[in-house]
Amino acid sequence: TLGSNTITVGAVGFDRAVKFQFSSGDVEFDALTLNGTASACAVAAPPTSSLISACGDFVAGPNATWPHVLVATTLADSAASQAAQTYTMNVTSLPSGGANVRVYKTTANGSSFFGNPVALTLGSNTITVGAVGFDRAVKFQFSSGDVEFDALTLNGTASACVGAITVISGCTDSTATNYDPTAILDDSSCVYAGCTDKVTGMNMFDVVDTRAKLAWDNMNTSSCMVLKYFVRYREVGTSNWTTKSAGTGSGLCQFGLNTTQKLMINLNPSTTYELKMKVFYCDGNESNYNTPIQFTTADPCPPMTNLTVQTFNGNQGKAQFSWDTTGVYVFARVALRVDTSGSAWQTVGGFGTNFPTFTQNKFGLTPGQSYRAQGRTFCNATISAHRSGWTSPIFWTQPGGAAKIASDVAIDNLDIYPNPSRDIFNMTFKSDEYQDIKVKIINVVGEVVYSENLNQFIGEYTEQVSLINYKKGIYFLEITTNNGSMNHKIVLQ
Repeated sequence: TLGSNTITVGAVGFDRAVKFQFSSGDVEFDALTLNGTASACAVAAPPTSSLISACGDFVAGPNATWPHVLVATTLADSAASQAAQTYTMNVTSLPSGGANVRVYKTTANGSSFFGNPVALTLGSNTITVGAVGFDRAVKFQFSSGDVEFDALTLNGTASACVGAITVISGCTDSTATNYDPTAILDDSSCVYAGCTDKVTGMNMFDVVDTRAKLAWDNMNTSSCMVLKYFVRYREVGTSNWTTKSAGTGSGLCQFGLNTTQKLMINLNPSTTYELKMKVFYCDGNESNYNTPIQFTTADPCPPMTNLTVQTFNGNQGKAQFSWDTTGVYVFARVALRVDTSGSAWQTVGGFGTNFPTFTQNKFGLTPGQSYRAQGRTFCNATISAHRSGWTSPIFWTQPGGAAKIASDVAIDNLDIYPNPSRDIFNMTFKSDEYQDIKVKIINVVGEVVYSENLNQFIGEYTEQVSLINYKKGIYFLEITTNNGSMNHKIVLQ
């Protein structure tokens, strides 16, 4: 039944066994004694407060006016009684009429002395009786047992009438070799039979904006071979962990997994992460996760901006690239190719152009050839992954070159410069014979933005055309004669 349950098996005159059998393990109790010995399985928590009348530290007083006494010392304590005697009580509730305390002590000639009553107040109440040079008795007398308190000390010793249950930390897993049946708070100290050592030596290196490398100690020993590792990581301040394998496979238990590094990818820039590991051993056991470490990814590499190209009519194989940026980087790289699908890329300026230089020349280009180029920045001289994205491509055509419309009629020395241009394009070519020539500039959807008819033209043609009022982009110069036509790409930046 609920409450106290007791069975006594009477005494006999012969040796015997006596056991109490229970039909269920789901019975909960807060006190158990067997033949007068209290069980350690249940510890009753002391109350958080107590009345004077309910606390065993007080003895009966001399009369109804002072019914409760707290004994500090007696003559039997001899020399110890000569020391100062102090009580402190934190009062949480008083009876309606209030309550008093007074001091009783004996004097050097053995007579009794009663101090003046002192009214108790809510909160801390303290009385100290000073030290003397003779043996004596000291007691604190109280006028009411209905005083409630939540703390009481006498000469520095706390009363057991009030207090909080002691929280015992330890291993609460009964399968562990160091299981503590008295522990009520698990402190992650459990040790298990077999291979359970945690991963040691974790450290991060080569940390950039979106990736980092993790290293740790080789956890293989002669008796404990590693099957696999797990890595868990998350952004600091978030609750969900991401779990990744750090090496696993079949047959590893013949020699143990010797992996001690992992590349962490797809991280967020400028972010602090925490990371922890556990190891699985070939004997079927596994460690707990170790204590997390933290690392912070680098800022994004500032992008290249405003990439432009300038060509030179006097050096038709040269192009000069210029750009801006939004921050500091280590070096920049520009790549170009002929503007034909599948053409091979080549780098401008070899390895790259160190910050803060923002121009680079390229020589040896083909006059009259159309090209495209893109650029990006790098923020680590040895880790190429710490880089910006490519810029949008720019397009241009090198000046010079000749284009034959037919075998017997030619347009020679066609040149358009600067190309690309922000506004003005200079167009020149030479006609070897009299012929009707139509010159047009059209956009990518076929709209004519410039047109000129040349009737029976021979000689050198030179014209300056402004496209400042048109949208930036790709345009085409189209030259048509009676025998055919040719197109040349121009870029308005």
